[in-house]
Amino acid sequence: MEELLAWFRERGAGQVLLTASAEAEPLHAALGFVRKPDPAMGLKL
Repeated sequence: MEELLAWFRERGAGQVLLTASAEAEPLHAALGFVRKPDPAMGLKL
């Protein structure tokens, strides 16, 4: 996941949006993703 986020940053992506399963949510939260009101999580780059 860290390599993928680096790839997005290198290409100038402003944010990453994803829908995480309950099992994967702790991983994404540890990487800086924050829960939104809907099921998606986002990370401002």
